[in-house]
Amino acid sequence: ETVAGDVAGWLAAGLEPGRISLNMPDELFATEHAEQLICRAFEAHGVPLERIGVEVTERVFLHRAADRIVERLAALSARGIAIAFDDFGTGYASLGLLRDFPCDTLKIDQSFVADLTANADNVAIVRAVIGLARNLGKTVVAEGVETELQRALLLAEGCPQGQGYLFGAPVSAAEARALLVATDEAIAGARTRRQA
Repeated sequence: ETVAGDVAGWLAAGLEPGRISLNMPDELFATEHAEQLICRAFEAHGVPLERIGVEVTERVFLHRAADRIVERLAALSARGIAIAFDDFGTGYASLGLLRDFPCDTLKIDQSFVADLTANADNVAIVRAVIGLARNLGKTVVAEGVETELQRALLLAEGCPQGQGYLFGAPVSAAEARALLVATDEAIAGARTRRQA
């Protein structure tokens, strides 16, 4: 409810927050009310479901209700909510599950990104995950990007999206709004300069 209200406020103010991703516990998706709870909150605030993403980890497949969880995630995906595998590569998803799971995004675990500049094995793993995501038609995001060198290496390998302290630390909703306003002002200023 809180996130839905924040997103609705940003959109009403003409700000562009992009897609907002939620980290949700596996247990929520084991309940029959998961789809209703998530969708109702955003729809009640007038936020299109395509603006929302849900992140789950590979350990979802170890949950005793894994089949039900996958069904509920598939139902959310069918309604336009993006599904991301968080911390991908840390060990639970088989390639068959990856093929059949309703996932839009693979997020490369930060443990592979941290030693990217010093560990050739990590480079090979990151390259393989990027290729796998591309070949399966999925988006790929690198987690834990902290240096310009890591960013440059990831871009060179074909990973155009990242998150981590290089780009910014976690912030409150009020701070996020201020960043969105500043971004909009910078974009408007750049357009004005180009037109002048």
